[in-house]
Amino acid sequence: MSTRPPSPPWHGAVFTGALFGAAAWLLAYTLLSIGPVEALGAWNYVGVLALTLAASIAAAFWRGEHR
Repeated sequence: MSTRPPSPPWHGAVFTGALFGAAAWLLAYTLLSIGPVEALGAWNYVGVLALTLAASIAAAFWRGEHR
């Protein structure tokens, strides 16, 4: 049994923010005509992938309360 304490509250905020940020970025690129987003072209997919990976890593290291 692990004796490590649960993750701090901001850890969930990082996971949630990265996940919703990736979704918003992907929707903005595919559905809207926003200048700075369009200027990146296909590199937008790299940014979305980076945020999705950040969310996945944050979720993997999350520790809940031990009961």
